[in-house]
Amino acid sequence: MGVKKVACTPYVKRLCLAAPALCRILWTPAESQSPELTQTMVFYSSVHRLFLLLAMVSLPAMAQYEVTVEGKAYQLILARDLVAAIQQAPADTTLEYNRIVVQGPLELTGDTLRAALAFEDVRFTNPVVLESAVFLQPVHFAGTHFQQGISLLETRLESEFSCRDCRIVDTANCKRTVFADKVDFSATQFSGAAFFQQSDFSGETTFERTQFEDATYFDQTVFARSTSFQDASFADLASFEEAVWQSTVSFAGARFGEDALFAQSRFAGAATFTAAYFRRAAHFERANFSATASFRHIVFAGPARFVGAHFRASAFFVDSRFKQEATFAGATFAQPFRPSAHFNVAPDLADVTAPSIDLTEPKAKARSVPPLDTADPSCNLIQLVDITQAAGLDFEHYNGFSGEYYYVETFGSGAAFLDVDGDGWLDLYLVNGAPLSGERPDPIPTNRLYHNTGTDGFADVTAVSGAGHTGYGMGCAAADYDGDGDVDLYVTNVGPNLLLRNEGGGSFADATAAVGGADARWGTSCGFLDYDLDGDLDLYATNYVEFNPEKNIVCAEGGIRSYCEPKFYEPVGDVLYRNEDGQFRDVTLETGIIHKGRGLGVAFADYDLDGDTDMYVANDGTMNFLYQNQGNGFAEVGLYAGGRYNEDGLAEAGMGVEFGDWDNDGLQDIFVTNFAQETNTLYGNDGQGQFYDITLRAGLAEYSYKPLGFGTNFFDYDNDGDLDLFVANGHVMDKITQVHPDHAYPQPNQVLCNQQGIRFVDVSARLGSALAVAAVSRASATADYDNDGDLDLLVTNVAAVPNLLRNDGGNRQHWLTIQLGDTSQHARVAVTADGQRQVKEHQSGGSYLASSDPRLHFGLGEATQATVEIRWPDGALQKIEAVAADQILHIIQTKP
Repeated sequence: MGVKKVACTPYVKRLCLAAPALCRILWTPAESQSPELTQTMVFYSSVHRLFLLLAMVSLPAMAQYEVTVEGKAYQLILARDLVAAIQQAPADTTLEYNRIVVQGPLELTGDTLRAALAFEDVRFTNPVVLESAVFLQPVHFAGTHFQQGISLLETRLESEFSCRDCRIVDTANCKRTVFADKVDFSATQFSGAAFFQQSDFSGETTFERTQFEDATYFDQTVFARSTSFQDASFADLASFEEAVWQSTVSFAGARFGEDALFAQSRFAGAATFTAAYFRRAAHFERANFSATASFRHIVFAGPARFVGAHFRASAFFVDSRFKQEATFAGATFAQPFRPSAHFNVAPDLADVTAPSIDLTEPKAKARSVPPLDTADPSCNLIQLVDITQAAGLDFEHYNGFSGEYYYVETFGSGAAFLDVDGDGWLDLYLVNGAPLSGERPDPIPTNRLYHNTGTDGFADVTAVSGAGHTGYGMGCAAADYDGDGDVDLYVTNVGPNLLLRNEGGGSFADATAAVGGADARWGTSCGFLDYDLDGDLDLYATNYVEFNPEKNIVCAEGGIRSYCEPKFYEPVGDVLYRNEDGQFRDVTLETGIIHKGRGLGVAFADYDLDGDTDMYVANDGTMNFLYQNQGNGFAEVGLYAGGRYNEDGLAEAGMGVEFGDWDNDGLQDIFVTNFAQETNTLYGNDGQGQFYDITLRAGLAEYSYKPLGFGTNFFDYDNDGDLDLFVANGHVMDKITQVHPDHAYPQPNQVLCNQQGIRFVDVSARLGSALAVAAVSRASATADYDNDGDLDLLVTNVAAVPNLLRNDGGNRQHWLTIQLGDTSQHARVAVTADGQRQVKEHQSGGSYLASSDPRLHFGLGEATQATVEIRWPDGALQKIEAVAADQILHIIQTKP
């Protein structure tokens, strides 16, 4: 124990005479739940006067001390002082506390409190006990940590109550609590058991994105107004037995890790469980649904029990999957029972009462399926030849590896194909890393620009172009953002991003400070789009996680030092910039981009054919985002439209993503690469605004279960008129083989041949020796860099040289390449040849960290001419007939 010393100003001297106990601060060693006090007690002059006034009127004074918690400065106050301030606060006032640590148990038992309370970023180190109290004014907690739990047992809250983005480490006891107004527990984490039995929620109630890590009890609880548990997760038992919902309730997207108990619950309003996931048993015995019950797109991985349930209105089980037994014995349906679901085991329908019963499963598209034959003639043979060295690409990626296992080292970097000088030949930009631990490599790593010489080679023009950059680079995108006719570059970094403006002729200048776009977080993939259809290009960039090399996290697997898993890092939000007269303004939040994920890939397309550009974001270990363009902003609709989770209702480790019409039905489908032992995922577009996981049906699961995919591209490698797939593979753990001998850090990349829009087969082994070489690959981009009529590949590798794979033989069949200006971003082009119609969109983004050939490439097979139809961004239609094959066609919109 020790005594703290402070400067004895006149204010402090008078305060100590009035309240000597406040002048003695006992030193308490830091404990797991208590932050360490700093050596100096800090008094501010304005606070001195407040303390003096409080002492003069015999009120407890609140001494403040400086505290450091997780690198942030807080003020520490004693709980007894806070209690006194709350108890004696005048009615109809608001007490606001921001970034404080409250030491000692906070007890307000049996009190009637007349002041409003607002706590933001507050940490309670001891129990918070608010039992049998009455709060007459609003109570708000935001970002608050309750280290030893909170109790609202038998308390009455007459006004609004919120606890948003809070963390409750121990038990939350809210039994028999009355919430008379709105309640909001959004994004709160309950680490201990949560008890809400026999409580009353009289106002609108929200538990969206809330995490319950221990058992949760809402038994016999009454919800009088609309209630939402959307995207909530229940890791342990979730009990809602005999609960009453007098209005609508939504569990859409909720995840139940253990048994979910809804037995004898009553749903007076519409009940929505769309896209929920039940890992264990789901109990709805004798539940009563008075209004519509929606169980669409649900996965029941465990038993589903609806014994004796009453459905007094429509009940929808459309496209749900029952993996184990489903029991509806004794259930009553007021409407015909037509689940249109998938049952792995025939359901128990004993004594079911319904006007009619139809168990017909949903039908997939009717297609004739050819025999599974990797030698099918629809998969034409070509050779992919590695010409990296011969083409003059002497670039080698630098990841800053130092043995400290900084997380960024394993993610690689990107590349972009672009025509920097307008000569008709695609040049190549390669992004590089940088030192992380004070190392000074010679030469200093820099991004590199290679000029296409037009003779099957490239020349390094980095120095003369001004395109070099020495930040820790990640991804890049190319487009003419300022409409001056020259292609510009945007580069994402671990740190401030970079905008390089093309000054003409391939000479670049850093325009970030003048134009904007310098997001300083860990940026990954990016792309340009005209989301508001105003004729200029806006910019979207994904961000990954909060990362600081000075606070490196040490992880190990099997006792071996390794890179950490994503769960150790907090996800962050992406960024959307609106182009306003050549200036980028951050419009992220105002356009509805409000969700946080570990973003790695982004792709753009008009998936719903309403005339504007939508977005899909692949997130690592968190749900993916499908952003539907609403005209004045975006709405994340992945929960209802599909694409957020796989068919088992699980979020995967999304890396790269591509839009493409793989089955030539005129609709843009989605392909996402994922972690090892997850399979990559293909989402089919049904034309009604819905996506369905069709990975198994398309034959992709077996080829992607073991590899770890990153970059990916839809591309017609053999010009036969349908889109094949390329996947760049490579693990993220450099010593994975020592822990899991059946896995490898370097892995072979893959080409998957599209068999007439029915399924894919892996033909990698038949396309040359280049694909047999294992590498730690990351970004991938396609381009006809040599203008010979077939698509080539560029793949980047971690801490290694890239691979430029020239397509030899793809141009044995006919082709047509269409070049549109950047002002035509979002144009939709359809090419019809010999009765086969292909549709592509002129969009940026896609893959992982990369930017592909901006021209649209169409394989025509044996056709020698085609019809071209274009829907321009302004809605105008243009049709050109009898277009000769085997050419690069430049098309400019014709206007009246």
